This record gives sequence, C-alpha cells and structure tokens, in this order.
Amino acid sequence: MCNKKILAVLTILGFSFPAFADETETQKFYDRDLLTETLLADDQEALVAAQEENLVAIEADQAAADALQADLDAQAALDADIAAAEATAAAESADPTDPALDQTAAELQAIADETDAEALQLAADETDAEALQVTADEADATETAEALTAIEAEFSETETFVEGLTDEQVFALNRSLNNAVNSGLLVDIDAEDLALIEDANKLQINAFTQAFEQEARFLLKADKFTAKAEESGDDKFLEIGDRMTNKAEDQKTKFISKIERFADSPSATADSIAKGEAKVSAKAAAKDTSKGVAKATAKQAAKETAKAAAKETAKTTAKQAAKTAAKGVAKAEAKRSARAAAKKG
Repeated sequence: MCNKKILAVLTILGFSFPAFADETETQKFYDRDLLTETLLADDQEALVAAQEENLVAIEADQAAADALQADLDAQAALDADIAAAEATAAAESADPTDPALDQTAAELQAIADETDAEALQLAADETDAEALQVTADEADATETAEALTAIEAEFSETETFVEGLTDEQVFALNRSLNNAVNSGLLVDIDAEDLALIEDANKLQINAFTQAFEQEARFLLKADKFTAKAEESGDDKFLEIGDRMTNKAEDQKTKFISKIERFADSPSATADSIAKGEAKVSAKAAAKDTSKGVAKATAKQAAKETAKAAAKETAKTTAKQAAKTAAKGVAKAEAKRSARAAAKKG
C-alpha cells in the first residue's frame, strides 16, 4: 500500500515537473540581459586587460613627468650658479683691487670649472632623453586609452542593439546561442557584426549564430594543434592547425551567405513564438489530461472490481442459503415420511 502511494506521488511529479521546466526555459530566452552578456562574453577579458594597461601607462607617464621636473630643477640650480659666477667676474672687472672679490671669484670659478662644457652637455643630453621618454610614454598612454575607449564603445553599442530588438528576435538569438553558452564556447560577435541581422527573421538569426559558433569551434581546434606543435616540436600539427583556421573561415563565410538567402523566409514573428509557447502549454495540458484520465480510469476500475466482488459475494451467499434451505426441506420430509411409516405399522 505504501509503495503504491509513493509511486502515485512520483507519477504526479513526473507529469508536472517537465512542464514547469519547459516554461522556465522558454521564458529565459526573452531575457535581454542574458543576451547582452552572451554577446559580450568574449570581450570581458579584453576590457579588463585594457583597463589595466591604461592604468599602467598613466602611472608611467606620471613617473616620467616627475623625473623630467627633477632634471629641470637641477638645471635651474646649475644656471643660477653660473649666473652668480658671471656676476662676480663682472664685479671683479669693475674693482680689481677688492681682495674679497678675488676670493669669491676664485670660489665661484672653481664651481664653474666643475660644470664645464662637457658636464653641461651631459645634463642637456639627459634632459633631452627624459623629454623623449615622456613623449613616448604619453604616446603609449594615448594608445591604451584609445583601445579602452574602443572596447567600452563595443559594450555600449551592443547594449543599444539588444534594446532595439523585438521580443521575438531576442528569443531567437538567445535560443540559437544557447548551445554555445551551455558548452562554454565564446563566440566572437562584435557590434559591427550585429548589423547583419538588423530586422532579421528567425532563419537569418540561426544562420548568423551558426557562422560564429562554427568559427569559434574550429579556431579552438586550431589553437589546440598549435599548442601541441609547440610542445612536441612537430610541424605537422601546425599544418593541421592551419587547416582548422581555414575551415573556420570557410564555415563562417558559408553561413553568413545564407543570411541574405533567407531574407524572404517566414520571420520570427509573434505568431511563431506563440506557437512555440502554445506547444509547451499543450504539452503540459496533455500531461494533466493524462493524469486525470488515469485517475478516472483507476476509479472506474475500482468501482467495477467492487461491483464484481459484490456480485460474487451475493452469488455465494445465495447459493449457501439455497443449500441450507434444501437441507431443511429434506430433513423435514424425512421426518414426515418416518411418522407416516410408524402409523401404518
């Protein structure tokens, strides 16, 4: 009895849980944030790297600027010493009899000798080098800033594109990319690529996602063979890797060409999506109906079994009663016959 109850509960769960899962899966495909996340998954690592590189370049620029300022300060101090020596020399020329001026002039001349033309040229060269380094660092920072801006623009443009899609297109894209997402495959779809499916129908979207999914799969194989070639030193793996790379490009081109070919095919309209949802609902309803039919059938079977049992019981009871009654009649008849015989004797 207990096992039958457990089986009944499991049966009910078996009917209801898949229907719930199907509905959840269907609703997931309408998630715009999920679609944006999927389309930008391949750019997340690039964004982090660009942010870090730009920060390092900015810090390097600041360090170079500080070094240049220190050189400029040292040069200014040197220029001040030279100017003082020149002033003293001029004063000595004006009054050559002043012994104090002679002593000061000699001290300043010694300083001037220490900072001769060679030392000044070295300082100038160092200053020029620092200035050139600052210029180079500034160029690097500019490049990293431009790279970061480009990636940030990619994120913004992709988000804007997804927001402009219809619910049906979001559904079709999420569903088409679901296989890649579940397998952990990163597809390299950029904002400029998305222009290929502006106002696209369901078949065009499927062809589009297949183009980039196939490209990613074969490029992944190419990377594995390249790594194997580096580990083993066997160039034959490089050749296989090259074939995989060419195959990736061929597959991408093949599916991209289908986008235009499918332009006149039925679009992913609300009607087609509604049919999909109706299919899920019908499936759930069918399961509920099956459950109801099974329950009704079991109830009817129980009633028929009980009825048959009651008939059998009644039949047995009647038979037993008839048998008992017959015995009573026979016994009474025997007694009557015995009394009659006794009277005659």
